Amino acid sequence: MRFKKMLILSVVLAWFSMFTPSMVANAATQNNDMAYSVSAKLPASQINHDVSYFDLQLNPGSKETIYVHINNSSNERSTFTISPNQATTNKNGVIDYSKHKGNKDRSLKNKLDKIISPDTKTVTLEAGQQMDVPFVINMPKKEFKGIVLGGFYVQKKVKDTKASDKKVMIKNRYAFVIGLSIQNKSDAVTPDLKLLNAKAGLDNSYTTILANLQNPKATIIHKLNIDAKITPKGQKKVLYKTSKTQMAMAPNSNFNLPVSLNKNAIKPGKYTMHVKASAENGEYKWNLSKDFTIKSDEANKLNAKAVEVKKDYTWLIYVGIAVLLILIGVIVMLVLKLKRNKEGQVKDTDK
Repeated sequence: MRFKKMLILSVVLAWFSMFTPSMVANAATQNNDMAYSVSAKLPASQINHDVSYFDLQLNPGSKETIYVHINNSSNERSTFTISPNQATTNKNGVIDYSKHKGNKDRSLKNKLDKIISPDTKTVTLEAGQQMDVPFVINMPKKEFKGIVLGGFYVQKKVKDTKASDKKVMIKNRYAFVIGLSIQNKSDAVTPDLKLLNAKAGLDNSYTTILANLQNPKATIIHKLNIDAKITPKGQKKVLYKTSKTQMAMAPNSNFNLPVSLNKNAIKPGKYTMHVKASAENGEYKWNLSKDFTIKSDEANKLNAKAVEVKKDYTWLIYVGIAVLLILIGVIVMLVLKLKRNKEGQVKDTDK
């Protein structure tokens, strides 16, 4: 049920994140682009027949063909791409099925693109036509614990917006996801969480410290809550912090948790990232920390690229103090010199 909830959430996010920016597009075109549906034809290896995604248990070294059903209910000939994508975790702590290529986490041993073929399939359907699109699963010969998680990401190819239609600034893109979970056994795997590194960076062009969190196990981390804070190395003073709740992580994945610097400039120095996390309503808990260093050239480059960075005028205070000390020093020297001159004049008078 948890996987089903995440699947529904991912579809909703994919749907609305692509839909909302394009309110000025022609409504008839929108409806036609959305006029298709996808579903899973559940095979005999399906564990739970009460769900609508692929939840498969297959033996090591076995081979099976599964089918994704596409129904083109539009009034035009349409072309669709179907990609079996490995599940990843995005920066918001949401399981993402939209990335076809990209860097895989180093803990991932059973990659979906090595298990399922073809890598991507493109099909063209006439108006009103339906099709069962086959994909072949070749299970790894070596038995593994946990699950391989992914999804069939289905998207209709859309025509380029006409240059004359100047009101349409962003194209509509709609996608459907059919989840896919593959396992050898139903034995539970204990989740784990690691803080791999922390570094300065930009998040939507704003100054940020990124904490790279990893789920190294072949299981989903559910209901993940995180409190992260940054301190100078060896000190307790909290410079910046963030809290996130109700997140999830895909098996064998990592993501960069952003800790905002509140538009302040990135300053070079040595720091420590502290992460306190819990999952499954507190059943699992972690206290993690990682030291990191920000170099001057790195800070300067990031600050130059950032937007709305608050100016740091601390250097002016130091310059002012230095100038004041120099002036005081000059005044003291002049006073002493005048005093010596007066004393010399007095001695000459006495003679």
